[in-house]
Amino acid sequence: MYIIEAIPIQHLPKNVSQILSYYHKTSLEKGAIIEISVQTKKIWALVLSSTPIENVKGNLKSNTYTLKKINKVILSEPVVDKTFWTIAKFISSYYFDDLTRVIKLLLPNNLSSLIKYLNKHILNNESSELIINLEINKIFDQTFYQNIINTFNNKKSILLAFPTEAELNFYYDHLQSIFNEDHFVVLNKKITIKNLNYWYSQLLNNKPKIVLGLRKTLGFPLNNLGLIYIFNSQSENYKSWDMRPYLNYETVLTWFSKKNNIPIYFQKNQLYQNLTKKLNLNINLFDTVLIKNEPRVQIIINQNYNKTDLLGYSIKQDIFKFINNQHKWLIFLNKKGFWNGVMCQKCKTILYCPKCNKPLTYFKTKKENYLKCSLCNEKLPIITTCPKCKSKDFIPTNLGIDKLEQNILSLLKEKHIPIFNIQAENTDIEIENNINNFIKNPNGILIGTSIVLRPQINKIDNVAILNIDNLFSIPDFKTEEKILNLLWNLKSIAIKNIYIKTNLKNNNIFQTIKNNTFNEFWNDELILRKKYSLPPFSQIINIEYRHKDQNIAKETIELYSNKIKRTIEKNNLNDKFILTPISPNFHEKIDNQYYWNFKIKMKLAKPALIEINDIKMRNQILNILTSDFYIDVDPI
Repeated sequence: MYIIEAIPIQHLPKNVSQILSYYHKTSLEKGAIIEISVQTKKIWALVLSSTPIENVKGNLKSNTYTLKKINKVILSEPVVDKTFWTIAKFISSYYFDDLTRVIKLLLPNNLSSLIKYLNKHILNNESSELIINLEINKIFDQTFYQNIINTFNNKKSILLAFPTEAELNFYYDHLQSIFNEDHFVVLNKKITIKNLNYWYSQLLNNKPKIVLGLRKTLGFPLNNLGLIYIFNSQSENYKSWDMRPYLNYETVLTWFSKKNNIPIYFQKNQLYQNLTKKLNLNINLFDTVLIKNEPRVQIIINQNYNKTDLLGYSIKQDIFKFINNQHKWLIFLNKKGFWNGVMCQKCKTILYCPKCNKPLTYFKTKKENYLKCSLCNEKLPIITTCPKCKSKDFIPTNLGIDKLEQNILSLLKEKHIPIFNIQAENTDIEIENNINNFIKNPNGILIGTSIVLRPQINKIDNVAILNIDNLFSIPDFKTEEKILNLLWNLKSIAIKNIYIKTNLKNNNIFQTIKNNTFNEFWNDELILRKKYSLPPFSQIINIEYRHKDQNIAKETIELYSNKIKRTIEKNNLNDKFILTPISPNFHEKIDNQYYWNFKIKMKLAKPALIEINDIKMRNQILNILTSDFYIDVDPI
């Protein structure tokens, strides 16, 4: 008889043991799947260990509960490899989340189908050679491809990590023209259950593969990994914001590579390349071999701001001047919909989402007109009468990309220039078709929000950036860094001209992007961040509490903030931890719940270096919180 320790494949809160004990007549391998009973519910669990009952008889006698036997064995062979456990434990510890939630997140969604497949199929041990097509134009230098070939020939897998599906699909199209198709594992939305099961089985049995994937890839067998490439490094899309645990794919892979001595390469970004040099971070970089252009940067200051005139005189003139010469334009506007905010002209009442207190966006499409909240996605019918003064006259607080399209159409009505509008409401297929049609066309105007920042949009004659000033109002210490990174990404697309339309005459950000003076930016930025104990000189942990009653949300967050403060003082940790005052979130109410928070800043001995002891010390403090708090480590 054996004592079986198992982790349920179902989230259990922190105040409940994450590892449960049962007994079984035979030993089971670590990673096997069993069915257990928790109270009256039958659930699946992953086997963690098997111990002969003779070795723990003394402990069993002191137990106050009766040990149950497992219901049945679902899969006797391990469904995960050893890296699964190390990654799961790291995520649970680093991001301070329940191990059961992490396990449930990492395991494939089609677990039942996968188990049936593994029970029925025997792996074919034959392995074919990796073939490279030398005739195809390559977008990376030869080292990139040679590293992949060398790693594969050493019977090791290669992981190519991407922040978005669009980037994954773009680079996959290129790589499958370079290497033979048999060796790819492509973990995108198009993946079939059949392919997923087959590829999972191959990786589980250490077959060398070229794996292209997003965050969910962390749950796939990575035991045989020999090389990692991070594309679009520092992208915020690597961070999970809508599903707990709020992990960062890039952070986890960076830790994993160091722990297992796996070479890792980060795609070059000039802004962050300067930062890594200043912090003496020795990292490997790679980049495309596309010709780098230095477009003319024009900062257009709006002396008399007119929100109805989104383009401005000089941009209009240049569109007329260049569009006939088969020039292409990308016009960036960070406002969705037709009207990005609706206000009563008479009493100035703004229409807000009833669930979020967020200004509603007016969408005007061929199918229907409607109002929508950008936070909770609540969709409402058009409101024709002001709820306060009963007036029927409404005006926009800001104009969106759909109104911009209408303005451009009226401007160029006699020129028959195609306009491609990438709307947030479009499906992925519609977006891809629009972008592909724009690329194929000899001229045209592409308009959209940050959704247009895709690798296939790499060389456009002219780029115009409209109404970027609203981004400066976001209360975040990284606001200027994020804006600078956005401007750099847009500048790298432009060949001839980039226009930046702004009211902020004296802001240095625009001169920084114009002159590429990133060193000067980081000199000033790092002085401020060190002074105020901000990353990379500290780690930030956001503690959030949500409740439908605003007073309860505020009182609860205040109560636990004081508890943590007293613990820090009691243990003489004031030099290590700093607490910010409690406050409502930037978006105070979302989907009928009020959000209140405070932050913990944990000072680091060396910039960007978080030690294991730091995490242990921090987690002891976080243990004070109850399971209904939302904890976000390294928040965005």
